[in-house]
Parts: sequence; C-alpha cells; structure tokens
Amino acid sequence: MKELGCFANMTLGLRIKTLRNNKKMTQFQLARLAGVSQATVSDYERDQVPNPRSNELMRIAAMAIK
Repeated sequence: MKELGCFANMTLGLRIKTLRNNKKMTQFQLARLAGVSQATVSDYERDQVPNPRSNELMRIAAMAIK
C-alpha cells in the first residue's frame, strides 16, 4: 500500500487523471471501458461532480487500475 502514498494529498479528480495517464489512456478510452461518457470522465477529473455516483466511480477505478 506504500505505493499509494503519493495519492494522499490529491483530489479524487487528480487521482483518476494520474492513474489514467499512467495507463496511457485517453478520457474517451477510459470512458468506453467504464461504460460512462467522456464528459463524465472529464467532470470527475476536474472535480466538477459534487456527489459522485459510487457505481460510476467503481467502474472508472477498476479500469484505471487494471
């Protein structure tokens, strides 16, 4: 779990973006794999979703860490 320490001070959006970039994925690619729109991924990455849906976050997270 030590490798996740770098995420301690990051917002949710920055965590998603960092994981996506580490996987060399576009927002569109992540969105397709997670079953959400590219706009949804963009909104999450910009911390523009005040009440994130847990099911969407779970799918995005699963795709970002695979």
